[in-house]
Amino acid sequence: MNCTQQRVTERQRIDSLQALRAWAFLGIFFSHANFFISWPRLGVSVFYVMSGFLMTYRYENVELIASFKNNLSFSLKKIKKLYPLHIITMLLVAMIYLRSIILSGWEKGALVSLLVHMGLNAALLQTWVPNRVVNVSLNGVAWYLSVTVFLYFMFPWIKKIIEQAAIIKLSISCGIILCVEVFACIPFVLVFGNDSPVYVWFMYCFPVFRMGDFFIGCVLKRIFFESNVRDMGALKATVFEVLAVAVTVFVLLWLETEPDNIVLQALHNQTTMYIPLAAIWVFLFAASKGLLTKVLSNKLMLFIGNISAYSFLIHYVITKYTSRLLSYMNVEVYGWHRAILVFAELVVTIVFSLLYKAFHEKAYSRV
Repeated sequence: MNCTQQRVTERQRIDSLQALRAWAFLGIFFSHANFFISWPRLGVSVFYVMSGFLMTYRYENVELIASFKNNLSFSLKKIKKLYPLHIITMLLVAMIYLRSIILSGWEKGALVSLLVHMGLNAALLQTWVPNRVVNVSLNGVAWYLSVTVFLYFMFPWIKKIIEQAAIIKLSISCGIILCVEVFACIPFVLVFGNDSPVYVWFMYCFPVFRMGDFFIGCVLKRIFFESNVRDMGALKATVFEVLAVAVTVFVLLWLETEPDNIVLQALHNQTTMYIPLAAIWVFLFAASKGLLTKVLSNKLMLFIGNISAYSFLIHYVITKYTSRLLSYMNVEVYGWHRAILVFAELVVTIVFSLLYKAFHEKAYSRV
């Protein structure tokens, strides 16, 4: 183990954030499993904000030499444990589409499209294509990994900015980023409309747009550790957590309403309003001082959070195959049967995640 790796692993892990990671994953999983309640967009923002927070925390005392070559190497090393799983899950979903192509008589256009999508996904370049349909092709959630590669690539430069600037300037920069995101959405709303695949790509999957979540997470780390939040009493922290729940519910409900002017339409994009909510919850879970975060940071959530990186890529394949099987059998599942099915999908996802984790650790130990 080299010096850089040693200094990174010596940082104390913030277990409560693993629990928050689990809750973020569940919000996304429930959405793809068609459960009656879910919080997928908030879950994605929590992932990105938390990623920025933890990257800045873990590499605080590590010197990263920023250059195109070094940044690319750093980024690829960060995702190497997930990349084999990404390829496996991509191929499993590709088999579904290949079966459809075979049944339709080997339609040439569909086959070419499948091969193009496979190439883009294998190279993790799908989120650079300005079309939501391409971004979520095959194992749809892999777009997150595509964006993450870019964010990790940018991190050494972001780290320099975070370390050198004053907190007040960084905080103002975060506010400016949120405003720029909203106003950048206005031309897309006017030209393409709210439901356009191009606009959805820009506001949800475009790696540069998602730098907002990540950068704000990096700044949040400095704010957290340079504030006195860790000295907060349990009662005061619990009050803040209850208020955070109320604010979160209010904002999520407000985002479901129909905006009546162009600025509000742009503000209703699928990213910007979720970032402050994600930052609030990352902050509160990192502190873990109140009753709510302590209860939610239980052993089960810590367990799910520790394997959520694998579960995130695996769950979409499980729900996809389940959906296809039910469609083939002409079966529709509602009510308690749906809840039981979702629970079964979650269990299967966890089992396969544990199997891959064990396989990866065994293979890595041989290297």
